[in-house]
Amino acid sequence: MITFKKDIAYLGEQCPVEDAEELFAWLIDEPMRKVDASACQEMHTAVLQTLLLCRPKLVKLPQSVFLQQALNTLAVDI
Repeated sequence: MITFKKDIAYLGEQCPVEDAEELFAWLIDEPMRKVDASACQEMHTAVLQTLLLCRPKLVKLPQSVFLQQALNTLAVDI
């Protein structure tokens, strides 16, 4: 589940495939928006692909080493 607040999307512990479309629409609407993935433990590949496609600034990485490596190219000043 994802919580959207102003210009930051907070990824929940699990981000199922259903989150991908909503996240995509939110990021496309305003390209300067950011993502906080610190609480995320599991992410569907569709959500990961959305992040890699839209390339938002990631303000916090998840705890998972696998997800950290997958999202590392999006991290800024963490």
